[in-house]
Amino acid sequence: MQKCDQEQLLARISLTACEAIYALKNLESEEVLHLVKGPVERGYFQPDEQEDLRQWFGKFLTARSVLHESINDLRKLGVENIRSFAIAFAAACSLVRASRYLVVNVSSDSIVQRKLNEPIPDLRIPGKQFTAIRKSLTSPKHAWLLLNAKSFAQEHEEQLNELIHDSVVGSIAALIPDLKTSIEVEPKDWLLGRIRYRIHGFRRRNKVALERAFFAIAELSGRVIAELKLGSAPKITTKVREEIVGLLQAGDIVVSRHDGAASNYFLPGYWPHASLFVNENLFLEARKDGVRLREPDDTLSVDAVVIIRPKLNQHKIQEAIQRAMSHEGKSYNFDFDFFNDDRLVCTEVVYRAYQGIDNINFDLSYRAGRPSLSAEDILEMAKKGTDFNVIALSSDLFTNGKLLMDKAALDALSVEESI
Repeated sequence: MQKCDQEQLLARISLTACEAIYALKNLESEEVLHLVKGPVERGYFQPDEQEDLRQWFGKFLTARSVLHESINDLRKLGVENIRSFAIAFAAACSLVRASRYLVVNVSSDSIVQRKLNEPIPDLRIPGKQFTAIRKSLTSPKHAWLLLNAKSFAQEHEEQLNELIHDSVVGSIAALIPDLKTSIEVEPKDWLLGRIRYRIHGFRRRNKVALERAFFAIAELSGRVIAELKLGSAPKITTKVREEIVGLLQAGDIVVSRHDGAASNYFLPGYWPHASLFVNENLFLEARKDGVRLREPDDTLSVDAVVIIRPKLNQHKIQEAIQRAMSHEGKSYNFDFDFFNDDRLVCTEVVYRAYQGIDNINFDLSYRAGRPSLSAEDILEMAKKGTDFNVIALSSDLFTNGKLLMDKAALDALSVEESI
C-alpha cells in the first residue's frame, strides 16, 4: 500500500473513531438517568420505558462496536506508530469510560441490569450484553493490558501532545488528556493481570514498547470483534454482484444486510442498511466513516440485497441524486435521528434525496422520542408498489444465494415476512 493511501485510511479511521467517541459521550446524559429512575423506584419497566432504554442501549452498543472495529482496522492497516497508537488509545479510553458509566451510573440497580441482559431480537442484540461489558470492565487481565497502554502514553506524553497539531490525527489526539483519566487500575488487578498475562510478556519481550502497547489494545478489541463475528466474509458471490451491477440504474436504492458491519449491527430488522446508486460506477452511502462515494465491490460486499427503483422519470431522478450528493463528505450520525442534516445515517441519504419529489412521502417513526426512517420502512413502501418497485433480491436465507427478479423477488420477500 502506498504511503498516500495509508494516510487516507488513517485519516478515515481517526475521523470515524472520533465521531464514535463523541457519540458515546453524548449518551452520558441526564435523560437516560431519568429514564431508569422510575422503573427502579417502582420495581419494573413500563413498555414505553423499556423501548426507550433498548433504543439507548442499541446506540451505546453500536458506538462501542465501531470503536472496537476502528482499533481492528488499525491493526489490519499494519502501521504501528505513535499516530496509530493515539487513535487506538483514545478509543480504548473512551470504551472504558462508557462501560464504567453504564455499570456505575445507568445500571447500578439489578432491575436495569436484568433488562439490559435481555436479548433484543429486533435490534439483533444477544442476551447477557450487560454482563459481558461488566466482566470486561472488571477483568484483571484487561486491567493489565490497559496499564501497558497507559504506561506507554505517560512515557510519551510529549509526543502525544504534539500530535494535537497533526492534520490527520489532531482531533482525536486532543481528546486524550481528558479520556486517559478513565483508565485507573487497582494494584490488586494489576498484580493479578500480570500473573495471568505474563506468558504473553515472555513471548513478546523482544518487541518494542510501542508494539506492546498497541498489541495490548488490539488484543481487547480483537476479542470483541470475534464475539460479534464482525468482519465475516459476505455471502453475496462475485457472480451475483456482477449481475446486480448489470441491473442497476441511476437512482436505484439498495437495501442490504451485512452481519460483519459494526455500524448497522444493532439496527432494527433483517434489513438494516440502505444506499443510493448515483451512476454507473458509484454508490452514495453513509457508513461509520461518513457519507462517501463508494464502488460497487465495496457497497455490495454484503450478505443479502434488495434493489428498489423509484417510479419517477429521469429528470426527477437526477434531481434526487443532486440533492443526495449535496451531503457527500458529511459525518455519520451515531445518534440515528433526522432532526438536522449535519450528520446522516444510511437511510437519511435516501430520505433527503426523495422526500417531497413528485409527492413521495416517507412516514418517519419515532424511536426513543426521535424521528427516524429504517431501511425496512423503505422496503415496505416498495413492497406496496406505491412510489417504488422491487426489482431484484438475493439472500442466502430466502433465495439460496440466487438473484430473483421482479415478481419472484417480491414473492420471496412476502414469504420472508411470514417466517
